[in-house]
Amino acid sequence: MALNLAFSFARKTEDRIVSIEANLAAPSHLRILAQPPREASVIRMFEGREDFATVGVRAGPALAMAFATHPRDDESDILQGSGLRVALDRLEARYSPLVTVIDAPPLLEGDAAMSLLETADCALIVARADRVTREELDLAERLASEQTNLIGIVLNGCRFA
Repeated sequence: MALNLAFSFARKTEDRIVSIEANLAAPSHLRILAQPPREASVIRMFEGREDFATVGVRAGPALAMAFATHPRDDESDILQGSGLRVALDRLEARYSPLVTVIDAPPLLEGDAAMSLLETADCALIVARADRVTREELDLAERLASEQTNLIGIVLNGCRFA
């Protein structure tokens, strides 16, 4: 969903759009895009070891992307560290993207996503109809709206009889 959103924004504007994969425990963007493994990872940016210029990849005239290249067990530590805020501030100052789409980890599967919500201007919840209960969706909505502006909920995987 985050990739589709980033590509859609990039098609509609000449302004800069940035896509960041922050689901560090279960990265999928390289696989979805059928791209080979990369050495440079967004994790290095979050840890302050590199900046977006070295980990990002141009995906078109208006779109740049940074990928998580391999699963990490320490996702919460990385996303809750001070490097995340510094990295995002540097990205904003240097590139001034119109929109930065961040594909966050699942909100209800730990505390890693909460630090991303604290830095976001807004959030869009994406849930699979066949994997989430109404109560879980209500909780996710409450948690997200307590941290940032919730702009909506996308329910994927709906089956109609």
